[in-house]
Amino acid sequence: MFSSRFIFVSTLLLCGCGGENDDADQPLVLDIVAEQFNEEAINFGSVAARQERLDVCLLAVKQINDLGGILGKELNLVGFVARSTAESTELVQKLVDADIQALEVQFSSRAIAAADITVPEGRLLMASTAQSPSLTDIADKDLIFRFQARTDTIAVALAELAIMRGGSKAALIFNDDDSFGQRLSEQFADAFMALGGEIVATISFPISKASGFDGEIAILASSGADVVLNNILEVGIAANFYNEAVTIDFTRLVHLSGSIAGVEASFLDNLIEPMRISGLEGIQSTRGLQTDENVIFFQTSFLEFFGALPGAFTNGVYDACQVVALAIERAGREHNTDNPDAEMIRDSFRAVLNPPGEVVGAASLQHALDILRNNGEIDFNGTYARQWDENGDLIGRLVFDISTLDGIKVEWVASAQLTVFIESND
Repeated sequence: MFSSRFIFVSTLLLCGCGGENDDADQPLVLDIVAEQFNEEAINFGSVAARQERLDVCLLAVKQINDLGGILGKELNLVGFVARSTAESTELVQKLVDADIQALEVQFSSRAIAAADITVPEGRLLMASTAQSPSLTDIADKDLIFRFQARTDTIAVALAELAIMRGGSKAALIFNDDDSFGQRLSEQFADAFMALGGEIVATISFPISKASGFDGEIAILASSGADVVLNNILEVGIAANFYNEAVTIDFTRLVHLSGSIAGVEASFLDNLIEPMRISGLEGIQSTRGLQTDENVIFFQTSFLEFFGALPGAFTNGVYDACQVVALAIERAGREHNTDNPDAEMIRDSFRAVLNPPGEVVGAASLQHALDILRNNGEIDFNGTYARQWDENGDLIGRLVFDISTLDGIKVEWVASAQLTVFIESND
């Protein structure tokens, strides 16, 4: 079994001792990036949100190195787990200062903060789990690429699910001081109306309101809605809303959530009568299309090395770490160098992931490398990412998991998968 490598994000301090040096009692500061940096290898950086996701990147690197590495060298990951946006940003700065050309960073907030450093320094940023459309608005010199669907794409998936379930008139519930929930509701409304649906009620209230929903429930009851999209931010408050809405039979509605689906204890444990909202559905972070050979290969490999299946948001990390390696291989050969810079790697990113080229994936990684080593072109199909638009956002086939609340067992069940096709993010 593959052993996890644990990286401490805080600066390591050791007391100096012995000798006549005046600095003997000063703390010795260890350079945590230098500790991992390999001058003989091709280095790239990762600042993960949790150990599992760093393990995913380590797995991808091992698989590349088992097949001969990149440009005749070992591929080396300089990776860390950061507990906050501040720690993540500090580590990004250290990686940039170490002249690392490509970095993988997780979460939208962390990627946006990282871009303030990477873009001016001309480094490539892989936002492996970022979903916020705000990332698209950054003037990034085409140096930011994401590996997860944007939230407006999630809204499209929710709208298509509502129509597929027979809905035509939707009521939206969200907190008016929660920008995420409000924007997701607006994006759902746009997508739902584009599919022929109608918005019949918009119900909003501040995050601080935790009970006393008689007015909001009355609006919902009189709206004539056959679709309810609940985007209440706090899961405990969402449960309170349902506990008070005893006059509404949610099981007769197309009942969707953009925020609470899949949340176990804090939502389900606060429900008084879970059966009243049995069948509540939501779109979850995808595990990739479960019948896809590349997804199966990834899951099987991770299970073999770590003894468990990979969790949420790991597909994008795995894809990012494989795509950057393939892009470095292509860039090095195109520019006749064994140390391509960020702009060279960037210019090979779409050439590796987007058509044209021979279709390859994680399950045929050796073949992908062989094609590039012989100056051919590939069309890499990731376990989730398959094609970028001009902004580095995902387009094409995007797959989502549908989670359904089982009111009897009081648990979420990954009931099905939904595929949407995105031609453009405009």
